[in-house]
Amino acid sequence: MESINNQQINRISSYEKIMDEVTLILNDYSEEKFPVLTECIRKIEAYYTSTEWKEDFEADEAGLLPKDLKRGVLSEDGISDILDRFKEISNHLMTQYERMEAGLLYDPGDKKIVDEQVQYLDKLWEFNKLKPSQFELKQKFLKEMFAECGEDVFVELPLNSNWGGHHVHFGNRVYANTNLTLVDDGHIFVGDAVMFGPNVTVATAAHPVDADLRYKGYQFNKDVHIEDNVWIGAGVIILPGVTIGKNSVIGAGSVVTKDIPANVVAVGNPCKVLREIGDRDKEYFYKNEKVDL
Repeated sequence: MESINNQQINRISSYEKIMDEVTLILNDYSEEKFPVLTECIRKIEAYYTSTEWKEDFEADEAGLLPKDLKRGVLSEDGISDILDRFKEISNHLMTQYERMEAGLLYDPGDKKIVDEQVQYLDKLWEFNKLKPSQFELKQKFLKEMFAECGEDVFVELPLNSNWGGHHVHFGNRVYANTNLTLVDDGHIFVGDAVMFGPNVTVATAAHPVDADLRYKGYQFNKDVHIEDNVWIGAGVIILPGVTIGKNSVIGAGSVVTKDIPANVVAVGNPCKVLREIGDRDKEYFYKNEKVDL
């Protein structure tokens, strides 16, 4: 590029004014200024992702811009900083409930959250009072309590759940042995024919490592996915954000901190793949004992 035209100069000048306006708003921010800020950011983002910005940036790098034009509007770091600050402000304008649903840091003690959560916990309390023989009533409760619940789902009591199952999605033929704990502040997706041993914990909720943030009580949630035909052994702990692939087996007492692929046996703390599930497993069901069915 050997020269710059008046159109480019006018364009850069107009975006300088927008950047100046944004800077003023950010330095003295109030909620009533948010609509104006949003419109300015929209224009900056459109410019920053356009071929025009690239042309203007190259002209600036080549030293072709008049000295009275500032470099800030063309600086990649400067624009990124503005966009990051806007994102921070827009996140703060979200309700705590919206932040919870978005997987952001939020206050779980927010009144709206607690008022809704306690209703589901009351329903869970009623469910845990049912008799072992009340099969049909259990099914009815599960379909009311869970976000989704398939057919032939059987849950041994007691069931523990932060949101009373409100964020739990069970497929068909899921079996959960006694004392299943579902920390369902985030969503838990469970496929068909999944089995849970006793004393399993599936956690979606976590807290910041930073001591100051934890002191303020902040929390965040990351969904857990357990695919079809998975067997979760006794005492397993599954941590936030994990996906366990279909047909896999998680050995008793394991702590699952990362994704586990399909069709494997995984064990340990942290849980790691021990081996693939193969033909020998079709022939032997336990050590050297052959399948005779």
